[in-house]
Amino acid sequence: MATILQIINADRNLSLFSRGLKMTDLEQQLSEFGPFTILGPVNLAFSRLTDLSFEQLLEPAHRTQLTELLSGYILTGKKCYTTSGITSNCRP
Repeated sequence: MATILQIINADRNLSLFSRGLKMTDLEQQLSEFGPFTILGPVNLAFSRLTDLSFEQLLEPAHRTQLTELLSGYILTGKKCYTTSGITSNCRP
């Protein structure tokens, strides 16, 4: 079974997300015991950033902002989306 990082790294549409994870401590967090739910933004989403470009966020001066941005896409625990929103009460 593949890890969440292997799945992210294998998907070319998530290459910027993967790159950002590597530049923060989030990659280490995801390599630890989960489960995690990832709302992985595709590369196109990063091209729509308004305050700073993704390349600027990769700079050491903006590492905190990058971590905050990417953290919003990582939920601890198994989550499911229902018509009522995101819940931990997942059914098979």
